Amino acid sequence: MKIPVYLLYSIDYDNELENVLFETLDNLLVSTVKRVLVKPNFIANKNTHISCTNPYLLFYVCKYFVSRGCEVIVGDSPAFGSAKKIARAIGFQKLINNMPVDIVEFTKQKIDGYPYSIAREINDVDLIVNVAKFKAHNQMGMSLCVKNFFGIVVGYDKLKAHISYGNDHLEFATLILDILKYLPSTINILDGIVAMESKGPLDGYAKKLNLIGVSQNPIALDTVIYTMIGATPKQIPLWYVSNLKNLIGSKIKDIQAIKQKNIPDTLYFHFPTILNDISFRPDRVIKSFIKRFISKTF
Repeated sequence: MKIPVYLLYSIDYDNELENVLFETLDNLLVSTVKRVLVKPNFIANKNTHISCTNPYLLFYVCKYFVSRGCEVIVGDSPAFGSAKKIARAIGFQKLINNMPVDIVEFTKQKIDGYPYSIAREINDVDLIVNVAKFKAHNQMGMSLCVKNFFGIVVGYDKLKAHISYGNDHLEFATLILDILKYLPSTINILDGIVAMESKGPLDGYAKKLNLIGVSQNPIALDTVIYTMIGATPKQIPLWYVSNLKNLIGSKIKDIQAIKQKNIPDTLYFHFPTILNDISFRPDRVIKSFIKRFISKTF
């Protein structure tokens, strides 16, 4: 049986999106799910309209699972600042003020077999709803659903990983893909109504794609997008490694793309094909520590 990937058309983050999203999630939700972690992309308080997951999309996701009787928490480990501060900055906190939804700051745990600390909160949920942003990425080519799981690595451990892996994009991609082994079930939602083109993950340009992707398999959803933008595995380290390891969802022949009307077969989207090093120069590391300290303190 092929892996279903839903491609939904929406020109805005409005009630029409809410309706089609609810219908799609009804096809995927298992009745035994009781506790849900919604994992957005809260990278930093910069260019948030295209660098972070849209607050209304997150609101609809939370509303859906609350309406199905689930306990819902929202959490991420931003590159700079805290999840709560970014949630306030983008207006998401205000949207959920009257909902039984908690925004949490991830706490660390060590897991045998993984070199960095990951969020303890994944142990306490039945389902992670990974709500990623459709973005170009200077170091990895693209940042979609699989890349968004790097936010499960907590705090300074992300910086340590960047320092450790230098310019080895394939080892870094392996590190990210290995996170998937430790997760409970997932539903993955890709926010591509307004994407980030050309460069990223913070300083690219807005690109209107009118697209929301949904799948239980993050690799499959990303594979569909890579194919639609005309990328090759050699251009995208995460796709290359998932093919190398023959991971489920890495081959387009194994996927059924279920497209709504108006979703094209091809997306015209510019992404970096010459990738920057994974590592940071010493001056960037020092600057990052200072920015992290300031953003968490004030």
